[in-house]
Amino acid sequence: MSLLDKLANKKRGGIKMNKVFGLGIIGAGGIFHEHARTLETLKDRARLIGVADVDQIKLAKASSKYFVPYTFTDYRSLFDRNDIDIIVVATPPSTHEKFVIESFQAGKHVICEKPLAHTLESADRIIDALSSYKCKLTVCYHDRFTPVMKRIIWLQENGWLGNLQCGSIQRLDTFRRAAASDWWGKWEIAGGGVMMTQCIHELDLLIKVFGKPMSVFAIMDTLKQNIESEDTCVATVKFESGAHVSCNATLNAHRTTTLFDIIGDKASAHFPWAVYSNDRKHSRELTGAMTSAQLISKAQNGMRSSVIQKLKDKFGGDSLPAKVMRRILPKLGIHFQAGSHPLHRPIITGFLDSLQGNVEVPVSANEARKSLELCYAIYTSALTGEVVSLPLEKSNPYYKGITSDVYRNRKTS
Repeated sequence: MSLLDKLANKKRGGIKMNKVFGLGIIGAGGIFHEHARTLETLKDRARLIGVADVDQIKLAKASSKYFVPYTFTDYRSLFDRNDIDIIVVATPPSTHEKFVIESFQAGKHVICEKPLAHTLESADRIIDALSSYKCKLTVCYHDRFTPVMKRIIWLQENGWLGNLQCGSIQRLDTFRRAAASDWWGKWEIAGGGVMMTQCIHELDLLIKVFGKPMSVFAIMDTLKQNIESEDTCVATVKFESGAHVSCNATLNAHRTTTLFDIIGDKASAHFPWAVYSNDRKHSRELTGAMTSAQLISKAQNGMRSSVIQKLKDKFGGDSLPAKVMRRILPKLGIHFQAGSHPLHRPIITGFLDSLQGNVEVPVSANEARKSLELCYAIYTSALTGEVVSLPLEKSNPYYKGITSDVYRNRKTS
């Protein structure tokens, strides 16, 4: 191989394959720690150079916990550093547009927390700006990259579920995490309540699995929490395929979980993980295909894996019996390691891959806009009491956002 060939193999898209990217994070709040934890597992590919926040106490904690070299109270100081290639926007949704576009202007790539923006108008300005700069952007919809969701998406994309008929998705949450924030649930900052800030992940999954939504009917209310937006929302979504899906979210639950059921005419898939089919031959073939694709082990056999999960939970500790069992279980086809990778790892590694080669970013701005649009269709239906068709036009009364006055005066019957 010639020297030129060797040099070419070390580069993809003008960026050295062995480059270690420098990252700066705007915002040292709760979600900052998820990004910092992820970067600690990617030291051969990325390094956290600096963090910016107006709260000096948060900065001090961030710096000491993760050994961040540089902290700033002025986020623009991150833009001035030549060793920072990527800006992570980890701030309230209403600030995303400002920080994302200014990052583009500084020549930085961007990883943006969900949702893309607090309004459709703001999201569209980000998308328009992206086309004007030679920068890349991805949005942190990490749930679609979890092992179970990768299985479900694979089943759907490869036809094993058949024609999708119906489904349901449920986001149960408590208010404890939200209560720690002074902006959570404010229409003009967060863009909404439980549907926008919590269930937006589930809306992303709905679209990823079921496809294009066509219409929605919804109701929402504030039943318990002292916030200006909804703490409970129930919606029914009809998709282009004809499938009907119910979507429920609440902050008033006594546990935090997501439940997802996808019903096709050949099989059904579920979160927590399970897959079923009334056709035994199809079930065997499906199981074999998933095993061949290394999506499941033979021990899981494609069916409910709650027993295996209980084994993993029980023997994930540091006790002697746990360590012994972790040597035995792999012989039975149950492979696992104590602990797990941070949720943001697939997003960040995928984004680094996109910067080093001609591959798509994990979740594009246009992809992220879809769940935001569905959320606003749900809000429009709940505010007006009518069935709302998608796509939404810019003439939609809530394209520029919703105010607390509009919410208080919504149609309730």
